[in-house]
Amino acid sequence: MRTGDRLKRGGEELSEELFHPSEEPRPTRHGKIFLANCKVEQFRFEEKIARLREACEVFDEPAMRRILFELVPEYYRAPSAEEVPRIATASP
Repeated sequence: MRTGDRLKRGGEELSEELFHPSEEPRPTRHGKIFLANCKVEQFRFEEKIARLREACEVFDEPAMRRILFELVPEYYRAPSAEEVPRIATASP
């Protein structure tokens, strides 16, 4: 497929979303460059990062997960191999 002056390969993206849906892009002097209006409160972010660092230092995995979920609410953790039930396979 031809797009503009170049060929597009199957599955290739010519554009991508750079902003989170909760962010409000603000224009700059350049018409094609935008800045994100981030809604994260800086002091809360820094406090959570400090808590995460402390949890890492003492290897508190449940606390690390909890804090990561607070920092990135959209994060989805796939189950580990140990958590996925094994499917019995028949022996020949």
